[in-house]
Amino acid sequence: MDTQGQPPKYVSCTVFEPAPSREGMVVGLAYDFSAPGTGSIASRPAATLVICYDPPPANPRIDLNKPDVACWWEEESVWVERPPRVTADLATHTTQTVQMNLNLRLVVMFWYLDDIPPLRSWLPAGEYVGLSGKIDGTGTLLETVIVASGDNRAKLTLPKEAKVLDAKGQPAKYITCTVFEPALSKEGMVVGLGYNFGGGVVGGTVTPEATLVMTYEPPPANPRIDLSKPDIAVWSAEKQLWVKCPSPVTADLATCTLTGSLANFGSVVVVYWYADVST
Repeated sequence: MDTQGQPPKYVSCTVFEPAPSREGMVVGLAYDFSAPGTGSIASRPAATLVICYDPPPANPRIDLNKPDVACWWEEESVWVERPPRVTADLATHTTQTVQMNLNLRLVVMFWYLDDIPPLRSWLPAGEYVGLSGKIDGTGTLLETVIVASGDNRAKLTLPKEAKVLDAKGQPAKYITCTVFEPALSKEGMVVGLGYNFGGGVVGGTVTPEATLVMTYEPPPANPRIDLSKPDIAVWSAEKQLWVKCPSPVTADLATCTLTGSLANFGSVVVVYWYADVST
């Protein structure tokens, strides 16, 4: 049943290239099981999900006898372990689990044995800015609003008289900034942590655009990147990867500061694009 308690018209499975993970080795492609509408689609009894995989090469950081199925956590843009327990048939290279709710993305994962603690376990607390008294009934800001991350490395400034709407076109009630461990990129070197500006404006917009300022620590020299060309990337939920910020980005290399703008709320990160990869 869908979220309205009605039978969905169909259930689809879309194949896509998954984002890498810092906590394990992602194997093969990922699979997005979904149905019309939003929210979870409940299955009673639980549906059985079987995913086949090709074993990766031997690696001292993983146990080839312990394949698992990871689920995509949209809020933090990371792959995470998911209950219930997954069973694996090593002879046929298949994993099996049950799932009562659909509308989720899954991938086969070999978690690293060195048990690197997720960065999110010690991340700065999220920031919350209520808009009560700061926005009118049309979504127009009555004053300039600044939303900064807990580590002060990302700051979004929404100008007075900007219109801030949620995904339904209604005036936003609040804005949050959540710090998270970002997914890696095959097209560039991700630097530092990721920042999600959302909360009451998930999928929302700001017009004119809000000014985004980010600071960073330059990475070590690498022949694949140009240290004079840091950039801001935004997360594409459709492509499941980091893409160039739609707006122009300026860099102050002396202060390690990047300035850009956002018309859509979402996740951002500092990246150095690889010179040998077309983006």
